Amino acid sequence: MEVVLADGTIVRTGMGALNDSVCWPLFRGGYGPTYESMFSQSNFGVVTKLSLWASPSPEGFMMCRVDVENESDLAPLIDTFRALLLRDAIQNHPLIGNLPRELVKRGPRSQFYPGSDAIPDARLKELQAELGIGFWSARFGLYGPQSIIESNFARCQAAFTTALPTATLTGRAFYPPPGQAYLNPTDIPAEFRTVETGTPSLMALKAVQYRGLDGGHVSFSPILPADGAAAFKFYLAAKALCTSYGFDYFGGLHLYARHLTMINMMYFDRQNDKERQDTNRLFVELVKLAREQGYSEYRAHIDYMDLVAEQYDFNGGSLMRMNERVKDALDPRGILSPGKQGIWPERYRDGKGGEVERVKEGVNGAEAGKKQVQIASEKEDQVEGGKEADSNQWWRKVAQRLK
Repeated sequence: MEVVLADGTIVRTGMGALNDSVCWPLFRGGYGPTYESMFSQSNFGVVTKLSLWASPSPEGFMMCRVDVENESDLAPLIDTFRALLLRDAIQNHPLIGNLPRELVKRGPRSQFYPGSDAIPDARLKELQAELGIGFWSARFGLYGPQSIIESNFARCQAAFTTALPTATLTGRAFYPPPGQAYLNPTDIPAEFRTVETGTPSLMALKAVQYRGLDGGHVSFSPILPADGAAAFKFYLAAKALCTSYGFDYFGGLHLYARHLTMINMMYFDRQNDKERQDTNRLFVELVKLAREQGYSEYRAHIDYMDLVAEQYDFNGGSLMRMNERVKDALDPRGILSPGKQGIWPERYRDGKGGEVERVKEGVNGAEAGKKQVQIASEKEDQVEGGKEADSNQWWRKVAQRLK
């Protein structure tokens, strides 16, 4: 990475710390500590350059899907996938979705259920039969020469036949046209050109209209172990909370060999005050539920960054105290994104606890942020002379604009 620090210093990490480095994008380490993750989800610097490793075009690609009949099939589905991932039968990570996640691809929620409450289980079973799909479905890709793809697909078939005899596994393979050694995404029909082919899409944006044309969403994204029983237990508890607030559990579960990113999307109508308030309350309850079971989020909406950061409480929050020490050393004036990921500069910390409480009470995040800047401005007013006095004027202008 190349990073600009708050004082204007330009730093290159890893092998990039050598002038005219040849291996900067080729070796992730370097000499001494590595700092790349330090500038991810932080406010310690501005990343101006970074290298990404791309995968070469494969000799072939198979788009795979597995559907399972029952809600309780989630546990064996996860465990079966985990074994396949650990043994490299699958080269990318499966994405598991439930029935409501499938509905959004087919139209607004009102098309399937007229009520404002969560779609009842009985109605979900009716929709499942009408659409001819599983309660849970998963998508994944296989890559390589035809012989390797067919071998790995056979391994997947054997695994699901053993663990989930009622599962339906399908696959559609694509290979290069004659005279071409490798497959290009443009060789694949558009309907199969998913993210597994490296093709971006805006299709997911349609989901925000699930409950209304002027829709919004908040995602709850805890990290769980890649364990079927643990995931199903948490799913049932999270679904019950969602139902109590009138929301469907809308799951997109990204499964890796050793962890599960269990994303729950909460869609709401931005014109509906009750739905907006209930979304906030539900999110706070889900954070509490996850923490009780030993989990927490790996990302958060800006309004909830302090709340999520508060969950990382080992040794009295020693990680956050270290983050604050790094912040104060690199950015003592708190110039860069104050409060991002819950990391506040020293001048803002007097109001930090109140920020979390305001979020829990459902106060608008902008109002909470305004209060933080006001506190910082008041502290600045107590400092006189030199550059600090100039800084005071700047912060007062920011606070005035927010008012």
